[in-house]
Order: sequence, then C-alpha cells, then structure tokens
Amino acid sequence: MGLQFNVLEKDMEFTTKWVEVSQDMINRFAELTGDRNPVHLNRDAAIQARFPQTIAHGYLLISLIPQLLEVESPSGSREIIINRALEWTFRNPVSSGDSVCLEVTVEKM
Repeated sequence: MGLQFNVLEKDMEFTTKWVEVSQDMINRFAELTGDRNPVHLNRDAAIQARFPQTIAHGYLLISLIPQLLEVESPSGSREIIINRALEWTFRNPVSSGDSVCLEVTVEKM
C-alpha cells in the first residue's frame, strides 16, 4: 500500500512512487489554470522551442506532491507527509508521457 509512517526517521532518504504525466493531464491543467502556452499543448510549438514534445507545466508537477507523498499511518489511514517548508528543483523538462517521482529527505520528525 505504500510507505508506512511509523518507519520514517530523521535523515532518512527515499524515492516515492512514480506517476505518469499524460497529455490529458497537461490539457486539463491548462484548462483549469488558463495557462495555454503552446509548448504545453502543441507538439509542433514544443519542437520549435527545442523540446522533444509538449512539456508539463511546472505547477502541475508541484501539484502532484501530495499524491506522491501519501503514506499509510499506524492506524491504517492515509496521510500526507508534507509540512510547511518544501524545496524543489526542476532538473529537466517533463514531456507528455514521462513519469515522475520525488527524492525525499526527512529533515524533522
């Protein structure tokens, strides 16, 4: 079912599950936010901008964090292990059809 909350420890590092970023997901995010930049929605525009195909919105990727960090608590309920301080780095563009995960370090318990 996923990572167990009671096994988390300070300084622990782990990689979350993978989630595929589909073109449908990108299209729905564009519709919801109004961010219809052609590099997200039009393959030809993305290629002209030197991407291999359409790319995901950065904020779409950030919005996946709760889904990626869902863990099972000792009581069996599912919880999100996010607190106030998050840091992230976009290393490369994420194309339609790519899968993403998080590399996590537990800094405080």
